[in-house]
Amino acid sequence: MALKWLALLDGYGRLPQGIVRGNLDNIGIMTELNKHDNHDVSEYSVWAMTKLQEPNISQLGIAPQDFPAQPPQVRRWLHRFITKSDEIILENLDLVREASVDNHPRSREGLALGLAHHYSLEIQQVVLSMYEREIDDTIRRSLLEHMARFSSAAPVYGEVVREEFHSSVGENGTRRNILAASFDKPLFSALQRIVAEEEITKGFLKIQSSSGSTTLFGGINMSTGPVFNGTVNAQNLVIGDMINSANNYIQNMSSDRVAEKELYSNIVNFLENNPEIDEDVKNNIASSVKSAAENPSNKTKLDLVEAITIGSSAMGAVGAIAKLAEFALPAIHHLLS
Repeated sequence: MALKWLALLDGYGRLPQGIVRGNLDNIGIMTELNKHDNHDVSEYSVWAMTKLQEPNISQLGIAPQDFPAQPPQVRRWLHRFITKSDEIILENLDLVREASVDNHPRSREGLALGLAHHYSLEIQQVVLSMYEREIDDTIRRSLLEHMARFSSAAPVYGEVVREEFHSSVGENGTRRNILAASFDKPLFSALQRIVAEEEITKGFLKIQSSSGSTTLFGGINMSTGPVFNGTVNAQNLVIGDMINSANNYIQNMSSDRVAEKELYSNIVNFLENNPEIDEDVKNNIASSVKSAAENPSNKTKLDLVEAITIGSSAMGAVGAIAKLAEFALPAIHHLLS
């Protein structure tokens, strides 16, 4: 236990130099602990070395040829170590390729997490091959986040992510993570469109035939024009005015707010095309969009977050309002400065 605590303290930068007698500095101590026959001690000491600012594989107490012989929990952190920087990855590409076909999911997850923020053509080849054969959902999700993050550099990544996003209906965690990873990329808009299109095709905008006339669910009669159960509903007109007002402010947003403009436009379009969302909720969200478009402050963005969150809670966080929260909230949080 004492040796594990040494490793923990070192990993968190709280191990005083010279605490152990002899000529070893803290890196030297961890190097020796890497080789310890207690797997927990070895694991914690390798983890501590992943915290080094300028790691070098020569600092490890475990030789590269001995990586496969280590237990999964140790290999997991060895894989994190060799993916600490672009330079280490490229210098140890053979080790990275071997790690991608490791027979234990815990070890492969370490590699996937390590590759999350690194990209090169060589890494792309490893990630695509790994994803193609991976069966563990957690690891696949990590690889998808990597691909979403670097979709602008690798068009093939965008194709894979869009395909998987299509097929992951109902898997809110997967979609939420992908949206967050792709927020500042062109891919983000494509994924938002997928969510909006799904709501329409699922029947929230239905064409119904009645007495020889066609009525769009939500109130347009192709023969007589706008109808609301036979009477004009004042609340619907108010909502229409608020949405139109929000749209006007969105269109007048400055050219340096492209990401905000597209997001707010998508939110308003979503409100228009989903009549199942309560009118009061729509009005509150549209009003908050208008304020955020008019005044680009953190307060107005947080007010919009609050409006969507309250609306989602009021409607039970299911259906269209849940979809709105799923794609909009991560994006708004990314806009906060």
